[in-house]
Amino acid sequence: MHWAGAGLGTKWTVHVAALILMTTLVCMICLRPVSDGLKAAALGIGALAATPYMLAYDLTALVVPVAFRAREGLASGFLPGERLTLLGCFLAVFLMQQMPVGPLILASLMILLLRRVLRPEAERLTVWCPDSGTGR
Repeated sequence: MHWAGAGLGTKWTVHVAALILMTTLVCMICLRPVSDGLKAAALGIGALAATPYMLAYDLTALVVPVAFRAREGLASGFLPGERLTLLGCFLAVFLMQQMPVGPLILASLMILLLRRVLRPEAERLTVWCPDSGTGR
């Protein structure tokens, strides 16, 4: 909001609204029966979203939730578009000096997490097996 030239009241209003949304999402994920890795990734993304400012070096902390997310993907398979989105988030970090992409990266990572958490139970049990080419 600072980059867009918003006033102080607008900045804080948008930040508090985003923080309430992110806190709600993190609590929703933590209360669901999902792996601890997904819960840790949600908490890591939520903690970064809580800061009222975000500089390029702050985004180095994203390695923790991304590592949990990648471990989950390697263990149970990646959903379509997840690897490409993770790559896009990584490349977007290099744009941080020109424009504030931190909130967009956090939102993208949280959407990836929500896709994984909210997918149907039958899909959750499916794991891609490279040996047989089947999903179970």
